Amino acid sequence: MNIFRLLLVSTLLTLVVACSNSEQELPLYKMNETPSEQVSVGGILAEYFYSKERKIVLDSLESQQLKKLTSLIEMAESYANTGNKVLLNTCETAWDSLSVNKVMINSKWVEDWITLNSILLRITANPKYGDELEKTIYNSLLGNHQKFESKILSDKIAPSVYTRYLDQVYVNVFGNSSMEYKHTTGGKIRIIQDTKYPYDGLVMLKFETDDKRYVDLHIRIPKWAEKASVTVGGVKYKAMPGEYARVTKKWKTGQEVEIILPMRPFAEVNNDHFSLQYGTLKMASQMTVEDKPTSALKSNRGDPFQFLKFVSPPGEVPTFTFNGYKDTTLVFQPYFFLNQVEKVRTTSFSWSY
Repeated sequence: MNIFRLLLVSTLLTLVVACSNSEQELPLYKMNETPSEQVSVGGILAEYFYSKERKIVLDSLESQQLKKLTSLIEMAESYANTGNKVLLNTCETAWDSLSVNKVMINSKWVEDWITLNSILLRITANPKYGDELEKTIYNSLLGNHQKFESKILSDKIAPSVYTRYLDQVYVNVFGNSSMEYKHTTGGKIRIIQDTKYPYDGLVMLKFETDDKRYVDLHIRIPKWAEKASVTVGGVKYKAMPGEYARVTKKWKTGQEVEIILPMRPFAEVNNDHFSLQYGTLKMASQMTVEDKPTSALKSNRGDPFQFLKFVSPPGEVPTFTFNGYKDTTLVFQPYFFLNQVEKVRTTSFSWSY
């Protein structure tokens, strides 16, 4: 009888401890945002948001899709605080639909879409949300006619460029930037990202430490980046598209990670139209050529890629000429860049195969 009581008490204690541990695991984030004061963002993003000419306040257009997006953010946060997997499953199913059929209604929608992807990235550690986050930043955000307050860079973007759980550091968004944090064993770790991305696929990560420190580094490899490579000290690490490349070692000041993301153009075909992307960038051209809408142009038929020619120097604004229409040459440049030079642009072109 005493043995039975002992087993009963032991079982009850185990359940209590398990419940206690379960409560302590909430919220259910696999990675945490990096405080904005620990992240410095430069390059194209800084040039855009810190420009004195870009101070238009966020609009507040109401729509059903915007309300739905707000509810998904609340649902994702609720899952993190409750562990209710029904909420996560519902949210991810809705995300799958939105990511394919999304319409960037206004600047508020874009801001909330960035927020949702940031939360889902931290909850799941699934790099597809990092892919969508980066694509949204470099296209929908920078290319939006309705400009944003500069605080979106520090409040919404910077905390998700790098995320972290203890000494697991995730590199989610490529672009000139740096992050610094206090290592769990003491001392500081600083990671500097030097690159011309998204114009060029070479990314260098440089470590600065006060002593050798163990860091479990996770580098997002974009889904489009076929044959990507991650190299440290002559040693190559597994780099699969749509996954995180992992480099686990003790780092010291001066050590570098070389990341090569092979940049290439690729087309998205939709019925009798095609659109062009270059890496993460959505490419665009003028909507009219010699006062004619591009929809009225007659195509030469066949694979549109045979009519593309890359004409810009490496590392500069990617520029293609396209001779796929009769008696017409189109010039393709990044969607957001054409907005900066105030050209009317389109990203979808009629085509006959």
